[in-house]
Amino acid sequence: PQLPADLFHSALRLNGKSDDSTFDMIMTYQHRLKMAADYCDDALHDRNLQVTPTNKVQKIAQKVYSNIFVETIVIITIMFHMLLAVWEDPVDSSKDSQWVELSSAACQLVYVLDVILGAMALGRQ
Repeated sequence: PQLPADLFHSALRLNGKSDDSTFDMIMTYQHRLKMAADYCDDALHDRNLQVTPTNKVQKIAQKVYSNIFVETIVIITIMFHMLLAVWEDPVDSSKDSQWVELSSAACQLVYVLDVILGAMALGRQ
C-alpha cells in the first residue's frame, strides 16, 4: 500500500531524522519495491514487459524477448533437456555420451542467451 508522504515525514521527525535525503531514500526504496512487485505480477499473469525502453537495443531486446517464437524455442529446449535425463544411461558409458553432452551444452547455451536477452530487455535499472 502507498503511504502518504506526510506520514513518512512525521515518522522521520519522531526518530530525529527530518532531513529530505532520508525521505528520498525511503521513497526510492518504496518505488523499487513496487517495481519489483509489478515485475512479479506481470510474470505471474504472463503479460509483456512494462518497461519503457531507454535505447534502441533495449527496445529490440524487448520485442525479441516477448516474441512467441522465442518463448516456444525456450520451452522446447527445456522439455528436450529434461528428456535427456531419461535418455542418457546412468552408467558412465561412451555409447551416447558425446551426443548427450553436446545436446546438453546446446541447451545450456539457449538458457544463457535467454538470460542475457532478458537482462537486456529489462535494462540496467
